[in-house]
Amino acid sequence: MKHSSPPKWILVVGLGAIILTFLLYGLSFGPHLSNNQSTWAAFGAFFGGLLSPFLAFLAIVMLYHTLVTQLSEFRASVAHLSKTAEVAAQDLELSKGQNLDNETLAVLANGERQVSELLNQIVSRRGTDPEIRMFHMCLEARRAANPLARSDSYTEFISMARAEGSVVWSYAFALHEIVDGMVAVLKDYRARHSTQFSPAILYYQKRLVAVAQLLTDAEFISDDERIEIATMADHHG
Repeated sequence: MKHSSPPKWILVVGLGAIILTFLLYGLSFGPHLSNNQSTWAAFGAFFGGLLSPFLAFLAIVMLYHTLVTQLSEFRASVAHLSKTAEVAAQDLELSKGQNLDNETLAVLANGERQVSELLNQIVSRRGTDPEIRMFHMCLEARRAANPLARSDSYTEFISMARAEGSVVWSYAFALHEIVDGMVAVLKDYRARHSTQFSPAILYYQKRLVAVAQLLTDAEFISDDERIEIATMADHHG
């Protein structure tokens, strides 16, 4: 930080006072030098007695100016440090928020991977050609939301998904557990980003909608929960 120098007028006045004292002494007692020790003693007494109080006063003025300057610089330094600390705190909060978002997206991505693996599981009887997988049933659930329009294969699938302990039930149960966790994470993510649009919410909401009807038909989630998933991104951003 730049330090200000003492006011120039103090130096000018001090130097002027010294010169004026010399001139005053010369005009009063002559400009010649003396070999008399007592004359020099008298000169010293005159010089010191006249200038000492004045120079002491100037020294006090300079000290006062220095203290005022240092106090001003200290206040400016405190204000600067306070601003720096505020900016650092904001950066820290932003960094924490970004880290939390990164962790959230990583959890959602892992959940999506597990959902994809489950949807790729074969649920048709052995020897069936072509093989029917879970994602086929998800497509069937979305295509045939009206129970009267459902195919025999989908009706059989739902019956097995409701039979606790069956292989199909275990797939549906695992799918429900993953979806339930992803919904909870998305709700928290949406609450933290309620004032701005986030494509992540829209993307994962679409992914969950793809299996929501199947889980509803298999009685793992209620119709209200399915509607909540379907409308999760409607009022976001």
